[in-house]
Amino acid sequence: MAWEYGTGEIDSDSGELVFRPFEYFDGKKWREEEKITGPPYLSAKGGCPSDDHAVVRRFTAPEEGLYLFKGRVNLMPEAVRGDGISIRIVSSRQGELGRYRAKGKEERIRIEKIEVEKGEQIDFVISANEHSRFDDYTWPIEVWKVSVMENGGLNGLNSWPSEAAFSASVPRWTGLQTPWEQYAHALLISNEFMFVD
Repeated sequence: MAWEYGTGEIDSDSGELVFRPFEYFDGKKWREEEKITGPPYLSAKGGCPSDDHAVVRRFTAPEEGLYLFKGRVNLMPEAVRGDGISIRIVSSRQGELGRYRAKGKEERIRIEKIEVEKGEQIDFVISANEHSRFDDYTWPIEVWKVSVMENGGLNGLNSWPSEAAFSASVPRWTGLQTPWEQYAHALLISNEFMFVD
């Protein structure tokens, strides 16, 4: 799986990210625990950090090559009452690739022509500044493996969009039903089972 979802902090001494995967999925969002309904969480389009935990989308490169990471971070309209979010893109091999801040307006992220090895992890980290009130955001991340054309432009070879990957990771029925499973299903939806005298 190319994408993982969790929380984390950047170690102040080593600069490395300490990543903890989320353990609970409620059908729409990944969370730390079933009982917690507020932040931190991640959804298909975005998420929200908590006061003391950053949220992390972790991409593990399935192929080596030249990569492009881009997307637009948008905070919710009420974010103007908050203090904004901090955005960091961190490689497990190369360290920090980019650092941004967003508060009340769109922040465009673009990091291009990065040589990435197979299995290298790229962490997209969102943390609260002083507090996490009004820090709900959207950030569909585009990850592209690219080649450089003669004119200096980039040619997309393969892509791993975060939003589509999140939707594909949602648990669903896999495989065909056996004849006995089909028979049981037909019985359960028949009138005789639906309406008992």
